[in-house]
Amino acid sequence: MAIEITLPHIGESVVEGTITKWLKQPGEGVKKYEPLFEVMTDKVDVEVPSPAAGVLTEILIPEGQTVRVGTVVAMMQANGVLEAAVATLEAAEATQGEATVAVEEVKAPTREPEPLGRGERISPVVAKLAAQYVIDLGQIKGTGLGGRVTKQDVLQYLETRGLKEAAPPLREGPAAEVAPPLLEESIPLTPIRKAIAEHMVRS
Repeated sequence: MAIEITLPHIGESVVEGTITKWLKQPGEGVKKYEPLFEVMTDKVDVEVPSPAAGVLTEILIPEGQTVRVGTVVAMMQANGVLEAAVATLEAAEATQGEATVAVEEVKAPTREPEPLGRGERISPVVAKLAAQYVIDLGQIKGTGLGGRVTKQDVLQYLETRGLKEAAPPLREGPAAEVAPPLLEESIPLTPIRKAIAEHMVRS
């Protein structure tokens, strides 16, 4: 509610006064009975208090001007009106916020791209290499159709990291049979063989 600030009756014989100083400026808040301005009369100088709590909105009589008692010198807005205006503004902001949230909920959810490395995107050979070398296929840029990771992509990835494709393990065949050691056979010497042997020793 707008309130008119007038020059009050200061004494029985005082009919006018000069505003010497404004203690509040437009836009400033003021409490009830807080001094608003100073007035000089021919008998006394006084501070005029605010009749209510609110905000000073307009100064109608500047400093140094003399006016009669009862003249409107300023306008102010009571706190009750300001609180209502603030409440209305907050309600409007809350309604706008709810409308924004509703619009966001109506939006269709976006489908996230499928991560690279699923079973339907790789071949069995690539899957085997990935398992063998513990490779995250998501780190490999596929050059195949539709971004598929090919065997060549995996091998190149391993090569850049100083790894090579492991050679297949050798198949274990049956152990080779080891021939038993030859046994020396003692042959008894006949008189003829004994004579031949002695002859060979002498020669």
